[in-house]
Amino acid sequence: MAESAKSPIQRYSPSTLTDMWTVPADTEATVNIVACNQNSQRATFSIAIAPNGETAANEHYLCRDTPVDANRPFQAVVGITLHTGAVVRVQGVGFSFQLFRIERDTA
Repeated sequence: MAESAKSPIQRYSPSTLTDMWTVPADTEATVNIVACNQNSQRATFSIAIAPNGETAANEHYLCRDTPVDANRPFQAVVGITLHTGAVVRVQGVGFSFQLFRIERDTA
């Protein structure tokens, strides 16, 4: 099972829940996600992870409308393992999102 660290995936300011990354075929990954509020006031963000690319549903949210003070980061997800087809989705106007991952080949 080969393992490799990958370059971060970045998204900025999605106003609706937006796909950030999908776990590739024959892969599992351990991910960390950081959300940074770049607004000049307190604002909220959301993160959902849907197995097998399912349509977003209440049970998929890890953080929903989570408040963060102005100009502050928030380590939202640490060390969660995802399997092939899982989709990470984010939302937060004025937020930048960073997804760091280590991928493992499962083929």
